[in-house]
Order: sequence, then structure tokens, then C-alpha cells
Amino acid sequence: MNKLIAFVLALALALTLVGCTNKEKSNENNETHIFQGEIIEFDNGAMLVEPLEGYSEAEHAQRIRVVIQNMPGSPEPRVGDIIEVTYSGVMTEESPPSPTGVEKIVVIKRTPDDEIIDPQEDEHLISVTSEGNMIHPFWHFAYSEHWAEDGFLCADGTPAGGELKEWSEESSLPEIEWSEDFTVTYADGVDFQYIMVFNEAREQQDHLFAVSDLSELDSGRYYIGIVVSQKGQYIEQAKQAECTGWVCLFKLVVEHIEGFSSPTEEELRIRFPQYYDLITPKGLEVYVWQTADNVYYCGLLPGTNRGATEDEITDLAANGATVEEMKVILSSYDDPYESIFIVPCIQPTSNYTYQIDDAYIQKVNALFDK
Repeated sequence: MNKLIAFVLALALALTLVGCTNKEKSNENNETHIFQGEIIEFDNGAMLVEPLEGYSEAEHAQRIRVVIQNMPGSPEPRVGDIIEVTYSGVMTEESPPSPTGVEKIVVIKRTPDDEIIDPQEDEHLISVTSEGNMIHPFWHFAYSEHWAEDGFLCADGTPAGGELKEWSEESSLPEIEWSEDFTVTYADGVDFQYIMVFNEAREQQDHLFAVSDLSELDSGRYYIGIVVSQKGQYIEQAKQAECTGWVCLFKLVVEHIEGFSSPTEEELRIRFPQYYDLITPKGLEVYVWQTADNVYYCGLLPGTNRGATEDEITDLAANGATVEEMKVILSSYDDPYESIFIVPCIQPTSNYTYQIDDAYIQKVNALFDK
């Protein structure tokens, strides 16, 4: 009996070891999978793809939902293109399924130009209008948050700045000139986030937080990326909507900005109510910060004997005025000229760097004719 028990235990141990060895071997040989498919339509930051015949994925699902990630920004994928997806070999259980562990997505075959089905033809994220001309910027995927059974699946696109530097001069981004009636219109469910500004050398300058801020750019040619968030399906379980972030890219030509008329005090009182009717026994302090080459913003506080704190300066960034706007605001006060103090500062929310020395202080004061 003891020999029988020993034999059974030894057999069980051997089977256990074999099982563990096989499992480890399976993990070691876990190679990536590749399949190709045709883009059928776009769905809020993802592509619905029909797997081509000959791939095992075609036997399991008629359509696969591929979240746009780890994909070059150019060429821009479009309906009818054939893409190749490299992933872990595991699909989610939702319908339609999505590949997990996506390492790379590339367009391997383009739809002929005369057969393009433009998914943006009837719906545009944003429209940019200037002097009667309208353009629809190029969409670049930035990020997405989509519900996957029991949580949100997040994905990030490639940085728009990196893609811009790789694009050739022949890349046909839409182009428009700046004018006083420059406007941006957003589709339903699309919300403005901020603006990325790149110079002609495709070097990022800084972020702007209002379309009107573009008027402060020097004459020249720029690459503009308006970052927007597109709301998707509301997930009751999470009490949150899915969303996709896009960078809407286009070229902007600024030929002159000196001729713009100053805004009226009535307009500025609506936009900057916190800068009006301040109590000024110790004068006024104008805090000035820079966000790009020759782009300045201002905030106004009543005079103190201590200077503004970092938190106070940060709060000013939420509603910064241009130099010209601040001049109009200051004209509403009866304070003598010498009781208005210009204070150059560095905005904690900005990644634009500069040194505040005597020469810089003099330069900023000169903006206000001081």
C-alpha cells in the first residue's frame, strides 16, 4: 500500500512539473500576431476593420474595432485603406472585439484618390473661417478613453509635434490667413481644449488658451494645432462619457497684426470683470508673462507691499489679457501713472522659458510706454 501511495504521489508530482514546464514554454513562445483588414468606417477614435480572408481573425469576427494607437500620423487612414495590425494575439470578448497589446498599425494600401470615401465629408470636428474662406483642418489622433467591459481603455496617439517634423514639405495641410473675422466653429459634442503653436521650422512655441490669442503672433507662417475633445457614448455604469482627443492641424499665415483695432471698454468689462473697479489705495500691479516669442499676457491686481504669490499668478493665467487690452483696462482708472507698477513674471503654467533681468524688465515696461 505504501508503495502504491508513493507511486501515485510521484506520478502527480511529475504531471504537475510537466504542466508547469509546458506553461512556461507557452509564455516564452508567446509571439505577436499580425492581421490585415480593410477600414470600413471610423467610430470615435477607432476604426471598424473587416479582416481579410486568410487570416484567422476573419474566422472569429466579421468586424474588429481597432483603437487608433501606435500609428504614424501620416498618411492619415481613410475608409477603404488596408491596414496591418501587430498585436498580442488576444482579442477582447466584447462585440465587436478589439485587439489587445497593439504594438503597431500601418497603412499598407491606399484607396485610389478617385474612390476615397471621406468620413469627414458630412461631419467636421471644426471649421475655420477667415475673410470668407473656410478650411477643415487635418485630424490627428491624440488620445481616447473607451469603455471595455469593466473599465476604460485608454490610448495615446503619437505627439503631433513629432509628426510635424517628419512630414515633407509636400504634405498638404489646409492653409488660411489670419484676419479680424477669424473664427472657429465646433461640431456638436466637440469641446475646445487649447492651441498648440509651431513656427515655420515646426518647433513648438507654447500653448494658447483662446483663439483670439492667435492675433498676438508676429507676421509669419505657423503650424497650428487646435486640440479638441469629442464626446462619445455615455457609460451609465461609470457615470462618464467616452471621449476622443484630436489635434486639428492647419497652416496659418499672419501678414500683419499691428492694424487690429483696440477692443472697447464695454467688451473688456464683459471678458475681464475681475480687472475692473478694484480698490487701489496702494496703486495697481500689472503682472506680465510671456508664452512664446513676442507673445505677452497680463493680469491685474490691486497694489500690495508683498507682491503676488505663485498661486495668484497662476490664477491670472485663466483669463490673461493682451498688452493692448490691458492698456484699455488701465485707462478706466483715475490712478496716477506712477502708481501703476509693471511686474514681469514667469507663469507657472507655461513651459516657455526666459530670464528676468534688468534688460528684460526694461523691455516689458516699454510695452506700456513706461
